[in-house]
Amino acid sequence: MQNIRSPNIINKHISCLIKQKMKLFLLFIRNRYKIILKSYADDDFKKLSVKSEIDIQLVKHIFTTYKILSARTYISADELIEFHNSIDRFYKTCK
Repeated sequence: MQNIRSPNIINKHISCLIKQKMKLFLLFIRNRYKIILKSYADDDFKKLSVKSEIDIQLVKHIFTTYKILSARTYISADELIEFHNSIDRFYKTCK
């Protein structure tokens, strides 16, 4: 029986949180800009950058960070916070 504070349990919750944040982010992009990102290709990032008026580096950073974090078995609190802040910066500055 695992303790509720077990690092494995906590990390599963963090992984679920990251996936949920990305789903909501993609839903926001689809609803606001009518862009469906499937392949995460540079052309998609450019289109999103132009429509949202967000620097392409931030767009790429969000998707690269998600790709890295979703493949990991351990995610630190700092990494989660940094991922959240990147998405939050997009929301606050997009047009």
